[in-house]
Amino acid sequence: YTLEQLSLKHKIVIPLLIMATIANTFIEIPSYSSTYYEYIYSIAKYIEPGDKVLGNINADYYFNSESMTDYRNLTYLDRYEQSFAEYIYTKKIDYIIYSDELEYINNYSPKYNTMYGDLTNVTDEMNPFLANECTKISEFTNKTYGSSIAPLIDKRPWKIQIFKVKDR
Repeated sequence: YTLEQLSLKHKIVIPLLIMATIANTFIEIPSYSSTYYEYIYSIAKYIEPGDKVLGNINADYYFNSESMTDYRNLTYLDRYEQSFAEYIYTKKIDYIIYSDELEYINNYSPKYNTMYGDLTNVTDEMNPFLANECTKISEFTNKTYGSSIAPLIDKRPWKIQIFKVKDR
């Protein structure tokens, strides 16, 4: 259609729809409470980009391509009959970035199993490992990047702890 071929109704409705779409886009784009830089800076104070790390996938952009392993891989430990400790030592992981998002996911399992799989068995092993085989080197909160689950972002101050795996 050319502009001359459109009826008066269409000449009014189309611009209104465009304006409504633009307005809705600005309304729906959230304003987050912290920046990605703030989140990464809290990690970068303790961990270098080349260090081997297990953590939340949202930290992946900071690390070198082969340095980061995210929580989603943990769901396969049962399939390969590997304990959490064996996984950490086999992958030569130096640091674990632990967000209390994992506790939240476990408390509401199986609701969030599509994100990381069923991690209830893994976290049962992970918590004693963190307590006995690691040293906590930092703790901070971040409402925006403490969770990767969109409906949970900015809903609470997620506690994030950085652990250094002890040498074996």
